[in-house]
Amino acid sequence: MTTDAGHPYQGRIEVLAKTAFGIVFTEAGNETTVLKGMSVWLDGVEFDRRPAVIPGVLEREATIYKALGDHPRITKCYGLEFIPTTAAAAGPGPFVPNGGGSPLNHSLALRLERAPLGSLRQLIVETPAYEKPSVAFRLAVALDFAEGVCRLHERKVLWADLSTRNALVFDGYRVKLCDFGGAFLDGTRYAPVRAYETRYEPPRRHAGRYGGHGGGGGGGFQAPMLAGEIFALGSAIYEITEWEVPYGPAVSERDVAVKLSRGELPVLSEDNPARAVIRRCWSAYTSAQRVPGWNGTALAYEAWCALKQVAEQHGP
Repeated sequence: MTTDAGHPYQGRIEVLAKTAFGIVFTEAGNETTVLKGMSVWLDGVEFDRRPAVIPGVLEREATIYKALGDHPRITKCYGLEFIPTTAAAAGPGPFVPNGGGSPLNHSLALRLERAPLGSLRQLIVETPAYEKPSVAFRLAVALDFAEGVCRLHERKVLWADLSTRNALVFDGYRVKLCDFGGAFLDGTRYAPVRAYETRYEPPRRHAGRYGGHGGGGGGGFQAPMLAGEIFALGSAIYEITEWEVPYGPAVSERDVAVKLSRGELPVLSEDNPARAVIRRCWSAYTSAQRVPGWNGTALAYEAWCALKQVAEQHGP
């Protein structure tokens, strides 16, 4: 999730963020919920639109939110709503709540709860080095993140865009996961739209036939997709416990790609208490290649359990 905050439209709409699969915006003054759509409309005028609109992406995301159900580590979704795309359809208010209205002359959007503290990536990159949180704090945040991934896999959902940029921070610095527009739900017609950021990809020499997260494709809970998801979970735990993006903020995306081509992993600090957990997740790629019948469906839960033990050793 990339932020684009502070752009009110006629004092009535505020764009908060842009993700790979939508624009997050809300009514001015609304501090509790947001809308996520492919475009922003007001009084029949389109103000913004994602450059590549994927048909059915919001319906897919609504389906996945429904499958995930109510969970403390998953952002709450209140369903689809219609946004009028003509002045005549707009009526007295800008939006039609609770999915009411007709798709004719309307655009779809998801109604979600609003995070008061923004994204986890934003919190990490904007924290000055001299204010780096305590080990206990970082482990608690990592636990929240891993618990959310456990919920996804428990409900047969592969995120396919696992990253701290798609995790939101709420009161008490509790974390909830979001942005499932490219995710895969087992048993549905939706193929995963893989969109892992470069820093979360495995080194090329380890990836083998499981490499290359870009683009669409099937696979579901087969080894290639699952191995990539577990590797990305290790990178998320790395980012949270190191409190910096993989490979460091001073390394450009181009240089990260070079490191990946050389088979280099991010450098773990010697005193990182989650070192073993991170390495276990990163080894998923190697295991998926070398072990016949490899199945990593329990690895997210194993990572969460191991993190919990480490967190208990470091106190509240």
